[in-house]
Amino acid sequence: MTMATNHFGHFLLGNLLLVRLLKKCSPSRIVITSSDSHGHISGFDPKNLNFEKGEFGPYRSYCQSKLCNVLYARHLSHLLADTGVVANSHCPGLVATEIFQKSGGFLVGKLFRFLALFMSKTVEQGAQTIIHLATAPETATISGKFFMDCKVSEVESSYGRDNALAKIVWEESEQIVGLKPEEKHY
Repeated sequence: MTMATNHFGHFLLGNLLLVRLLKKCSPSRIVITSSDSHGHISGFDPKNLNFEKGEFGPYRSYCQSKLCNVLYARHLSHLLADTGVVANSHCPGLVATEIFQKSGGFLVGKLFRFLALFMSKTVEQGAQTIIHLATAPETATISGKFFMDCKVSEVESSYGRDNALAKIVWEESEQIVGLKPEEKHY
């Protein structure tokens, strides 16, 4: 469910909208929300995106989905080079949303809410990087990067910088979502 919600749905929608962006909206920007948690994963297997074999856990699934978002933006930027369409990913940071009111059981939920009081951003603060990527003149030609706090991040994981891995994840994602040849506009 996490991979479908956080990655596959965005991957499919982005690909289906790409024809319009390339024909009618160039130059334009694609901004993909990820997380710095994408770097918290080890032993990533791009041929096992749906956890059909091996170990599954909710946090591992979350981190893997966010890594796939980073790799999606990275490979998309490669495919769209010289089209006027740029693609980047970003981490909004820990944002105080209602998720903390509804997370975990009683004890875990209380712990999340307590930590959020001291460590989280407001919704307005969390939105700054996506707004920056979508509108700032200085990001109009930057593509394939991972941003935090309105700047290219040094936090990006080694997996997130791997172009060959990005291509494999792209191809696996195409197969999983059933992208047809006529829906590929790159």
